[in-house]
Amino acid sequence: MAFYAKKICAIAIFGILPGLLVRYVNGCTTFWGGALTAYALWCVVNWFHIRGGFIGMLLAIPAALVAGVIAIL
Repeated sequence: MAFYAKKICAIAIFGILPGLLVRYVNGCTTFWGGALTAYALWCVVNWFHIRGGFIGMLLAIPAALVAGVIAIL
């Protein structure tokens, strides 16, 4: 149970921070604009370490969705 709690907290943190970034720095005001911009930023960071990058790209999807919700607020 603690494993899932940590993952949910990580998605919340890594969704909120990029969400605020894409909303207030990049100016994204739509869900898809915020979600896709946050996902693109996440993927660029992951490309610097290829081995874990593919797993990170999958883990970025829920966080990008949270960022998209923040972008529309």
